[in-house]
Amino acid sequence: MTAAQRLGRAVWVAAMVLGAPSVWALAEDACGDFLAALGRKPAGLEYVGCAAGYDAQLRVLVASYEVKGSRANRVERYLIRYTGMGRLRFLCCGWEPAAVVVGGVPRREGWLARVREPGDRVMMFSDETLVSRRADWAQIPAFHVRVTRYLESP
Repeated sequence: MTAAQRLGRAVWVAAMVLGAPSVWALAEDACGDFLAALGRKPAGLEYVGCAAGYDAQLRVLVASYEVKGSRANRVERYLIRYTGMGRLRFLCCGWEPAAVVVGGVPRREGWLARVREPGDRVMMFSDETLVSRRADWAQIPAFHVRVTRYLESP
């Protein structure tokens, strides 16, 4: 048995003893900086933290990131290119991705492929702001990026 297999078994045994579902105990599904672990973290994006939760009754882990408004354009371009996320648009009182059509289905978020489906959902947005022009993004203190890792399939 390799060291990785022994570690995986130890984590599984600990989860069973503590009563946690085994799906939470998978090493690849530990909370952390998902983008850095996948080698897909753009320059200027800072890891803030990670938390377990639910999305539509499915267990998820959500990694949170921030980028200064002055660097947000670079991070946005990177996420559009590597995840297929829609280009940010100003709507009402903040910035969020516009819908793009992929395979006949409109979506706003990007996706990072993983060995196990459904992959990681990627979304970039701002807090409420009156800054409505891209040229003025440097006035926005921070944009947020959320990477949602699904631990279950529907």
